[in-house]
Amino acid sequence: MRSGWGKALKEPLEIIPETEWERDQEATLAEMNKQFFIVKNFGSRARVAWLEPEAHPDLQGSKKLEHTSYAEFRHALIKERVCLGPDENGVLQYMPKAEWGLTYERGRIYWNVIFMPGKEVQPNEFN
Repeated sequence: MRSGWGKALKEPLEIIPETEWERDQEATLAEMNKQFFIVKNFGSRARVAWLEPEAHPDLQGSKKLEHTSYAEFRHALIKERVCLGPDENGVLQYMPKAEWGLTYERGRIYWNVIFMPGKEVQPNEFN
């Protein structure tokens, strides 16, 4: 009999949410990871970044890198919240979405941004 233990996992095991608020957290994380990421060293500062369609007519179909400070990111999403689940008394607790996204361990994060089109880069670099 052969065991699968000798094979390394390529992807982390999927966490299957059990409650509505856990499913909402997973959906929020997927949405935030699709749109935003953290760059630890963006011109010697940590920034929140995203790709946005280029508006210039000669660059249609291209995307440009946008970024903002953590504080401005928090302000932009100030009214959006994520449910953390119930406290010891069963009362649902909430956290600002931006704060949660910036501190959640499975959020997208890169060490720096480099510009090397078509080249392979390290997994912790955004090209």
